[in-house]
Amino acid sequence: MFKQKLLIFLSLSSLCFSQEENMNQLLSTYKVEASLGKITKSEAAGFVDVYSREDLEMMQAHTLMDILKQFSIPNISRTSNGLAYFTKPSNMSMPNSAIRLYINDHDMAASTYGSDAVMWADMSLEYIDHIVVYKTSSSVEFGNEPGTVIIKLYTKDAALEQGGKLRTMADNKGSISLSTYYGETLKNDFSYFVYANGDDIKREKYYNKGHELNSDTKSENFYSNFSYKNWLVEFSHLKKKTNSFLGLGVEHTPSDGGLDANHDYIHVTKEFQDNYKLQLSYDQLDFDGSYVDNNGINVSSLGLIKNYYTHYKDKVFSAILEKTIQTQNNKLLLGGFYKLKTSDVDGLYDGISNSYNNSLNLYSLYAEDSYSINRSTMLVSSLKFDFYRYDKSVQAKNEFIARVGLIKNIDHFQMKVFYTKTYYPIPMAYLYSDNTNIPYKTNEDLDYTEPTLLSLGIRYKNEKHEAYIRYANINVKNKISYSPTEGFINIGDKKYNQYEFKYIYKFDYFNKISFDIATGDNGESSEFSSKYIGHIIAYNRYGKFDFYNELDYKNGYVLYGVAVGDTYNFTSSIKYHITNDLSGGIKAENIFDNSAEQVYKNMNEPIPVFDRKIWINMEYLF
Repeated sequence: MFKQKLLIFLSLSSLCFSQEENMNQLLSTYKVEASLGKITKSEAAGFVDVYSREDLEMMQAHTLMDILKQFSIPNISRTSNGLAYFTKPSNMSMPNSAIRLYINDHDMAASTYGSDAVMWADMSLEYIDHIVVYKTSSSVEFGNEPGTVIIKLYTKDAALEQGGKLRTMADNKGSISLSTYYGETLKNDFSYFVYANGDDIKREKYYNKGHELNSDTKSENFYSNFSYKNWLVEFSHLKKKTNSFLGLGVEHTPSDGGLDANHDYIHVTKEFQDNYKLQLSYDQLDFDGSYVDNNGINVSSLGLIKNYYTHYKDKVFSAILEKTIQTQNNKLLLGGFYKLKTSDVDGLYDGISNSYNNSLNLYSLYAEDSYSINRSTMLVSSLKFDFYRYDKSVQAKNEFIARVGLIKNIDHFQMKVFYTKTYYPIPMAYLYSDNTNIPYKTNEDLDYTEPTLLSLGIRYKNEKHEAYIRYANINVKNKISYSPTEGFINIGDKKYNQYEFKYIYKFDYFNKISFDIATGDNGESSEFSSKYIGHIIAYNRYGKFDFYNELDYKNGYVLYGVAVGDTYNFTSSIKYHITNDLSGGIKAENIFDNSAEQVYKNMNEPIPVFDRKIWINMEYLF
């Protein structure tokens, strides 16, 4: 069966690569070179993966989920209430705070759950120029809270756009998406960029004991930035409403409910002379969760209830000041930040109310030094001190991050070695477990999870070929897990290993094929998710046609007594450039109807993570 599916994939991916170069080809090449030249990445920050603008456009990427499903480490799935979550091979879910999502320099921070990356996981990508991913990182140069996976999304630049775009999409299930943006540079170094998006996404319906499991989602996203000389001001708004999917009931038989969330932020950046940089930002998040299940939702201190409602209101203020000292062989980054995070939570459980509020003052000082011994060898070292001061109920905590690394280039080879001692911040929700205590009781005994990472990577790259091998050994102290009777608790120390291999062959700017595979262990005798994950991806251009083909593989596993078989999620798309300003495309997702599946407790069958769909796409530049 695998051979048949692989044969279909390769036959669709195999194209003739024309050598003819006309004016449109020259313009396209210039566009790609300009886009690649804009990509900002830091080799010293960890293992780096880049998704260029050309990649996003050729794959007809719609949401960030289109990129996340290409990740092998970590890989993506969804929770019982329809949100995204991340796992490592053979492991359960990663902590929210381990994944940091940035739009430009803005961290999608949250007070209650530590990081809002899960809420933004299916954001529209139409205003994003390129994406840079740092793995096994915890680099302090991003000047914010720590994480071992950093996903940085860079918005399109008004100076390069000088105009706008309208994009509309529809699928066979009745989904509709509409996006538009416009950017312009005016006199006196002033430019602006404005973007708006609305999505009404219909998902596959499933049924459990006569109850519909619905995860349809509606969202709206607005973003704008205004640049003047060395000032940059950004505004953003995300509103998301989704049905309850399986809900929170013990038997997953929801009769009503869903999520209604808003995230708004403003971010101001000012770059001064002498390499000083100041950033000020403010976030506000409102999150309403409502669940109704007549067979019961477990709230341990109350037993089984039928109606469960919570409202979270987070406010985050952040100020970051950095100074870079650059010499011929050395780059020294000095910085500090202050962050005020407040969390107000109200709950209503079968008419019984429960609430808490608290605030955190977070102070941080950090330094990172990159010293070039010679043109081929660089030493990296960093140190960061964080001081946590809560308004009430929670004791003050001090943590630090230490990191050393070596980057060595030999001809076409590059070697990276990093040793990192870091930690994961504890979200407010972990300190107050609503399913455990009514009224809320502070979990004072919870310690910060402290991973220590040893990572090694070797890469070979020339004009046509690129290949890398990555290995990480992770020792986790004070791992946190959830207990229905005790809330969030430390369960001791864990050890993991993870391995990743990738090969890319580039025919030219517009034609390439890649293969990757990853695996890892969890230090236990059983597996909680797929142990082996791989992808084959092909980007091709022939004349006015763009072709994209992607095959995602995950091996089977058994969880809660439910078996998941090997899965092969195949996506294929074609785009036709009618004119330089008008294009249309079609994209078929999960063609084999064999997507990765997720097992849920007390469910007899696994549920696919991705739907089988056909999208129609039209784009117009103006």
